[in-house]
Amino acid sequence: MSVSRSANRLLHLLPSDDIGGAEIAAHSLVSGAHGDLLVQKYFLFSGQRRSSNPDDFYGPAASLIYPNVYIAAIRFVLREKPDLLIASLWRSVLVMIICKLLKPSLRTVIFLHNAHTAHRVDRVLNHIGMVLADEIWTDSKATQSARCLGQLRAKSRVISFLLEKRSAQIRPPHSAAVHFLGKAANSKKCKKSHSAL
Repeated sequence: MSVSRSANRLLHLLPSDDIGGAEIAAHSLVSGAHGDLLVQKYFLFSGQRRSSNPDDFYGPAASLIYPNVYIAAIRFVLREKPDLLIASLWRSVLVMIICKLLKPSLRTVIFLHNAHTAHRVDRVLNHIGMVLADEIWTDSKATQSARCLGQLRAKSRVISFLLEKRSAQIRPPHSAAVHFLGKAANSKKCKKSHSAL
């Protein structure tokens, strides 16, 4: 797609085009031209699921443990020169950190999708990313309160996503339904929620 360089280019980095909270948030704004804004997405690795949208880009068909996945993403960002780079999840944040160090003028946003980190690498990379980023976006007030402490709070804001309008449905008494769309990670406390029913 040929877009004028006068258009603002937003590039959202994600590890994969999977089905999870970060991916759903990213897909809530379709890639492409939106007035004077061009939205593009770059998925670090090319899995089985691929969009036909010409503004969705995919890295190598290799595991996320291989360095070439990250090198390809860094090259893509530096070549495309987005006006704003958004990174979701720690693997993408690693790419954002390196790009920011190589090009300090690059405007960056780190997008936090969980009130808790999954492990030490996640915690360290996201903290470095939050310090370097121009802004921090969170998916909820709870995530903002838990993760954006001290001076980081001043550059954070809550960005919520609702993909479609829902109307309330009244269920018959004594019935319950649980719908969880995401990965059943320990940090999500799915087992506790299930046992409460």
